[in-house]
Amino acid sequence: MFRVLQEVATMDVGGVERLLYDYYTHLQGEEVAFDFVIFDREQEGIFEKPLKEKGCRFYTVPRLHGLGLDYIKALWKVLKEGRFDAVHAHRGSRSFFLLFLAWLAGVKVRVVHSHIAFEPDGSFAKHLKTVVFKRLSRLFATDLFACGDDAARFMWGTDDPRKVHKMTNAIDTGRFCDALSRREQVRQSLGITDELVLGTVARIDQQKNPRYLLKIAQAVKESGMKAVLLVAGTGPMEEEIRGLAANMNLMGFVRFLGVRQDIPDLLAAFDVFLLPSLFEGLPVTLMETQASGLQALVSDRVTREMDKVGLIRFLPLNDDPACWVEAIREAKAPADRSVYARKVLDAGYDISCQAKKLGEFYLKRYVEKKERRNEA
Repeated sequence: MFRVLQEVATMDVGGVERLLYDYYTHLQGEEVAFDFVIFDREQEGIFEKPLKEKGCRFYTVPRLHGLGLDYIKALWKVLKEGRFDAVHAHRGSRSFFLLFLAWLAGVKVRVVHSHIAFEPDGSFAKHLKTVVFKRLSRLFATDLFACGDDAARFMWGTDDPRKVHKMTNAIDTGRFCDALSRREQVRQSLGITDELVLGTVARIDQQKNPRYLLKIAQAVKESGMKAVLLVAGTGPMEEEIRGLAANMNLMGFVRFLGVRQDIPDLLAAFDVFLLPSLFEGLPVTLMETQASGLQALVSDRVTREMDKVGLIRFLPLNDDPACWVEAIREAKAPADRSVYARKVLDAGYDISCQAKKLGEFYLKRYVEKKERRNEA
């Protein structure tokens, strides 16, 4: 069995987490096993139990603070004891630590993955650290990955397929084929009658810009539109955003659903999807909205490479979100939402095909490295 250590912050709700779960589910039987190294957390992530049942091992390490000595020590122990054939790091430039330690530990295949097409640095010091860590990550990686061309150019400076392997944010399109038949049932279970259902599925953190999402909700409410905003997900800013919604008199208009595992059904119940992110790569959730035939309004910070079937509209993050309200009014559902799962599949984003390619990549790289070592 070829064992790959995947490094992510958590295995809770999130695009990368869902992506890895789906990839591994469709890789079973391909002689490839995933293990995960994650940060200490207060509770078990939603994907941990089902992955453990599939034979995956989980390791926890302290969060990276200061010089990161506790993190480095714990990560080194994982690498020495785990006997991994490959590591696959999903934390951008911060992946340097895993790649360097894996190199020291003799791990032959070291993959670093860019999931972000743009990320604000905030300060010169942070920008400098990011630039340095990007270069160090490239130095100690054997292979560079990206979720798309923009993410490749942003992190690695090139989208040349000879230098960067493109691993698409593929989804299980089959999960969306019959979800639309349950649309009214789901809406009734949520207490929805004839309201326009605005929705988002996202981690509640700074990247997803939840404060601006509430500004949009407030503007929609003040416009007199009969609507409701459903927020599925959790995250470090959840308590703050719930409090802010209460202070803005939005409770009831905005409903927090927490972590949901019935995403296809939930998207089927939505009328318009909102994602005013500050930065993104190719978010998995937007592949899912497209497979659901759902109109999505997203910030212009999201790469336009994301729009695969003509259902995404890009809007600015102005102080006054009036343009978002107008776009919501103008949004129209396709005549037949059920055909879009097939369109996403045809665009090359079906998980079955992509998972097989990933498994073949891991095994091929391992054989190549082994052969070079024997020749030396």
